[in-house]
Amino acid sequence: MNDFYSNIETKQCVAIWRMTLNLALTDALNGNRIEKRSAIRWFFNDDKDFYFVCDCAQVSPHKIRSFLINEFAIRDPDIIKNTLYEEPRKGCYPKIILARKSLPSIETNSPISFIYKALEMRAYVADNRLWFNLSHLGQLWKFSDAQEIGLHDINTFIDPKHLRRKKDKKLTLFADSTGIEQLSDSFKSNKLSLFAKWIKKGTYKHNLLETQNTFKLTFQNQEIQACLFRNELFLHFKNVSAIFFLTTPSYKENVRQKSKYFYAYLCSKKRQLVVRTDLLLQLIEARQPGLKRYAEVKPKLIQWIKEQQQLFERETNDK
Repeated sequence: MNDFYSNIETKQCVAIWRMTLNLALTDALNGNRIEKRSAIRWFFNDDKDFYFVCDCAQVSPHKIRSFLINEFAIRDPDIIKNTLYEEPRKGCYPKIILARKSLPSIETNSPISFIYKALEMRAYVADNRLWFNLSHLGQLWKFSDAQEIGLHDINTFIDPKHLRRKKDKKLTLFADSTGIEQLSDSFKSNKLSLFAKWIKKGTYKHNLLETQNTFKLTFQNQEIQACLFRNELFLHFKNVSAIFFLTTPSYKENVRQKSKYFYAYLCSKKRQLVVRTDLLLQLIEARQPGLKRYAEVKPKLIQWIKEQQQLFERETNDK
């Protein structure tokens, strides 16, 4: 009976060690760039741990290596050679284990925004440096396989002094321009490199987006986002159109005419259309709605907009 239980325990132990080997094989064949490199080195660098795991799993290390060589001969014939004998690259640092608490935190309640190649970029200022969300940059320029960039993705590439984390429960990583440059060298990402150099030149200062003084108005229990610009009142086109239908192609084209529209970043990452109230009045007055509910709301909306114009534009001029 004792031999019976002993055999069961041995089989369980072997199964556990084989699971360890399978995980390493998965990393080598299907992992991201970092996982592949680490796993290939473990399998082929005569690591004592590799032989120990094979022994515990009762698997021949030579058969494991032969299997990988055959697989990579089909997928990527040079990956083993390049991984084992690659020259150290600029920006690659010795592997560091960064505990979450060891990273300085960053407050994210006061971002600045600017335009870079038609993209709205957001950053945070700390220690007189700009800090950028690595996950956001990864989504833009696809330099990493991971959608959310974590320490396991970058802790061999960026010096920890160029890393920060968001001050909340979620570990969101930020890097300054030097950290982004180090990352671009390691991943050979030209887009990251150009962005880091652009930031270091200070060019972003000429592309800063001014924060609009936005506020909310209420018409018949429906909120309409508004802002004041050059002493004139603008209303969010989409909010008004939800109350009184305006979004036909012809009317939208009128709104887009030169000097008759205004784009703004209203508390979001997406550029939205806000329209001067005098133009909105023209559009609403010219529109002949087919539905009864729109016909009933039309005069009330016109009167309400005129009242808001008098209230806010007069107050601004008085000041």
